[in-house]
Amino acid sequence: MTSWPGARRSVALLLVDHTPMSATEWRAPGHDPSRPQSRCDTTTIMFDGNRVTAHTRSRYPIFQSPMTWIARAPLVTAVSKAGAMGLLENSIRDLAVTKREFTDIRAATNQPFGVNLPIRYMQMDPKEERAIIDWLLGQGIHFATTSAGDPTRYTRLLKDAGVTVYHATATLRGAIKAVDAGVDGLIVEGAESAGIRNPEEVHTFALLQAV
Repeated sequence: MTSWPGARRSVALLLVDHTPMSATEWRAPGHDPSRPQSRCDTTTIMFDGNRVTAHTRSRYPIFQSPMTWIARAPLVTAVSKAGAMGLLENSIRDLAVTKREFTDIRAATNQPFGVNLPIRYMQMDPKEERAIIDWLLGQGIHFATTSAGDPTRYTRLLKDAGVTVYHATATLRGAIKAVDAGVDGLIVEGAESAGIRNPEEVHTFALLQAV
């Protein structure tokens, strides 16, 4: 996962923290050594100024995949409580389900979470598509991801409502199209992912360099 531009820096931040780190191993400018810090404090400071956390309002620049049937209230709530960005899936385009799951998440946590709008599936029923988006906007969502299609369909509508929009893409062509559509960031996924995949089987590390 990364944001655009500055992809390499964001990815590095996600990959570096594999081993335990004491509060003395890294210090932010202006750090007060007299104040005891927990590992959570130290890790959060690491991401001060990170564009992804600024957009999502989460503690860590990590996204939970909006998997169909799975990315519902229990998973999204757990991920958001842990400090990452939970994303509610809408692949089955059912307003009643969206309302139920969204309401359950809000009742379970006050941590930020977002929604995913999979264009290919949402647009199959334009009436339900618009009803879901209008309802979500009415709830004051601040962050959404689009996927599986041309983000131009939703980007302007969402951004005019004050929503930050990221687009998930598995190809360089899709990334360029998303940037042209005006998205705020990209989620780049290679062929090893379990989601929308590039038929050319390009690994994430290679795709990131191209983007």
